[in-house]
Amino acid sequence: MLVAAVATSFAGSPAFGSAFGIGGYSGNPAVNSGQTCALCHFGGPASTATIFDDVTGTSNSSTVVSGATRHFRFRITGGAGSKCGFGISATGGTLSPSAGDVKPAASPVGELTHNGAKAFSAGVCEFGFDWQAPVVGSTTSLMFYGAGNSADGSGFSDFDSITTDTHSITVNPPTPAALSCTTSSFSPSVTQGQNAGDQGFSCSNTGGGSLSYSVSDDAAWLAVAPGGASGLGGGASQSHTVSYATAALAPGNYSGTVTVNGGAAGTKLITVSLSVNSAPALSCTTASLSPSVTQGQNAGDQGFSCSNTGGGSLSYSVSDDAAWLAVAPGGASGLGGGASQSHTASYATAALAPGDYSGTVTLNGGAAGTKLIAVNLTVSPVIGGPPPNDDWQDAVAVSPPGEQFEGTLVDATSDGSDSLGLSTGRGDVWYVYTAGSAGVVHADTCGTNDLIGIDAGTDTILSMHFEAPGTVLNELAANDDFPSSATPMACDGIDQGQMRDSAVEAAVDAGDSVYVRVTSNQFGGSAGSFVLDLTPEPEPTLLALGAVAALAWLARRSGRGSGTGCTRRRRNG
Repeated sequence: MLVAAVATSFAGSPAFGSAFGIGGYSGNPAVNSGQTCALCHFGGPASTATIFDDVTGTSNSSTVVSGATRHFRFRITGGAGSKCGFGISATGGTLSPSAGDVKPAASPVGELTHNGAKAFSAGVCEFGFDWQAPVVGSTTSLMFYGAGNSADGSGFSDFDSITTDTHSITVNPPTPAALSCTTSSFSPSVTQGQNAGDQGFSCSNTGGGSLSYSVSDDAAWLAVAPGGASGLGGGASQSHTVSYATAALAPGNYSGTVTVNGGAAGTKLITVSLSVNSAPALSCTTASLSPSVTQGQNAGDQGFSCSNTGGGSLSYSVSDDAAWLAVAPGGASGLGGGASQSHTASYATAALAPGDYSGTVTLNGGAAGTKLIAVNLTVSPVIGGPPPNDDWQDAVAVSPPGEQFEGTLVDATSDGSDSLGLSTGRGDVWYVYTAGSAGVVHADTCGTNDLIGIDAGTDTILSMHFEAPGTVLNELAANDDFPSSATPMACDGIDQGQMRDSAVEAAVDAGDSVYVRVTSNQFGGSAGSFVLDLTPEPEPTLLALGAVAALAWLARRSGRGSGTGCTRRRRNG
């Protein structure tokens, strides 16, 4: 324990006191038998002295670390309350003034006293001082002894009052530095050919004193920065970054150790378990697809899948080079090692003529590789039986922007009629067009009559109907030979012999469905193959046309040409 004592005297009577303070009267039992200035200063109202620890705010005791410095205050209240003085001593450590109102006592050495009488302020008089704890190897108890005088300021000592206080102090030995780190392991993972991302950790002094340590590692692909720390006080920390030079490493598992050596403060080991994964590699379940279909139908869907047979993450795109070929979905992303993606190849082959077709599906995985899937399509002609669109219920659906078809009337049966009356006993086939916008839809068989030689082909008849089965009552237009149609020059330069190809057109509104019936003239020889061009013509802005062109368009919009020269209005309902 450490003890301090204070004594003041500044009365004018012959006594041992002094207005400028004297030592040896703090009440310390080891000095002057524990005397205070009460022998000379007395007779005044009672006063109170208190020694305060300015750090903890305590007034009875304090706990400090070996060698630490702490600020204290000696407070006097009560008594005459005009002027004051004090003296203080300690049983260990070093006392020192913290302001000009306090000075070292001349004797005994080590005590403090006032540097002149000090006036009370608001009923309180205080003196501040510092104390440095001694350096100890084990817990030590010390004491402050203090004595103060509350005087009336008359210059005489017979109306003063002396008051004392003690303050015990426990001095603990310093806490040694202690090393602590935020992690004991790292598990980086990286794809072959790349550097693993940086990782961080920090180390700190969880004890006292000052901590210094070094950092080292045992793997060529491993580095830590900075390589240590020094002078870390209690609670302080240092951040570190672990970096990896892994781009040149082969796939596999690697291990290393980061050693943080703090000497007496301890050593920490951080294990590093590195995984280098194979680079992504693209693989697909097939290199070719061979769909086959009968003319007039769509070939059935076919499936395949692609996978990542390596490591890391695989992304790829899918494309094709044929209008009749489509693949969904159009790619994949983020496929880990062993993961796969299924794809479906679909075929729009209903409009294709018999024959062999080829296309290619390209799967582009960048550095992971590119795979090509050859698609070899066979479209077979219809043999032994009517065409697939023989019945109006099986009409081939056509949507904007229209299509060109190669078809046949061989073995076709009849389930429609027209106003021309020239196809009695002849088979027919059907197409249905749904308009995307208002305008005129045009159909012709230009080139059919000369398809297998001049005038050796089919002599066609075309008719359009606003509902099916097509009859005279729901007919929009009909034509046998194109010169007598609403577009008399439709096949000019194409029909080289006798003009036997056909052309019809009809006005449509958005969403309208128009059935196109293809048949042959009963007086025109045998029915066989034909070509059909079904093309929409959007409705123009009439103001953009000249007057003559606008009138011609309105005539086409309101009427229908036929082989007999008749014009029919579309019937509602």
